[in-house]
Amino acid sequence: TSNDRITWKLRVELLAVNSLGFILTDGRTGFIVACAAIFLINKPFMRFMRKHRFVLVILMGIPILCCTLTIVSALLYPKSLQMQMLDKLVTGRIWLNYYNISHHSIQLFGQNVTLWNMTDSFYNPVTKAWSTYMTVDNMYVTMLLQMGVLSTAIVFIAYGRLNKKLFACGEYRSAIILCLLCIYALMENAVMSIYVCYPFMMLMHRKDSRQLR
Repeated sequence: TSNDRITWKLRVELLAVNSLGFILTDGRTGFIVACAAIFLINKPFMRFMRKHRFVLVILMGIPILCCTLTIVSALLYPKSLQMQMLDKLVTGRIWLNYYNISHHSIQLFGQNVTLWNMTDSFYNPVTKAWSTYMTVDNMYVTMLLQMGVLSTAIVFIAYGRLNKKLFACGEYRSAIILCLLCIYALMENAVMSIYVCYPFMMLMHRKDSRQLR
């Protein structure tokens, strides 16, 4: 429900556990997203979401916005000093996006393409450096290259419809988590894994499934 049962004491405890996880794993993206969830899920913010309809429109458009940012940043990477500086902050993820988009065409129905190579060396002409691996840590690039434009669009539509249903039944917490996962997907591609895919797990829960019909 939209009732806030997370006390500030519990928030501090969750933050401490999250910080410990960050220290042990050095997972910055997960740490930031988890901290955002801890502090965004509160009564005032969810009350604001309930009163202002434009928040739903923004949440429904988050996947499209993130996908657009991914493509634009990759295309600008070779000539934009700002993108190259940002690439250093995100540990080379923009370069990985640029390389894979440049070497694999984005198709309507997707393709069988391997986006993981730990045996060969790859040259970055921008930084004039060699890399000992090639992968994709961005879910949107992975979806566009492997699933294709059509399937990616279907997933985006499904996310939008799910957010609309969540708002209709007052599940603002779940809507916030969905939004944060879309942002998290800019840095990781495991979000769509069937083992950790939050939307599917939520819909499979019997109580939530009845509420979202």
